[in-house]
Amino acid sequence: MFLSNAWRSGKKSLCLGFALSLFIECTQLLLDFLIDANRVFEVDDLWTNSLGILLAYWTYRVIQSKKSGFL
Repeated sequence: MFLSNAWRSGKKSLCLGFALSLFIECTQLLLDFLIDANRVFEVDDLWTNSLGILLAYWTYRVIQSKKSGFL
């Protein structure tokens, strides 16, 4: 589903990746609240994960453009 052409834009990739990262951070908060798992919510993780998603998307676009140039 997420590999379809409908999801292949920078904005959609960023939104999906940010939402996934936010879910993970909120899960860490919940675990710490429920069972004292010694987990913390870090905003730095949100923006660095989002930056990584953008870099991965741009890398994908560069590879696809070079790949189509060779064929």
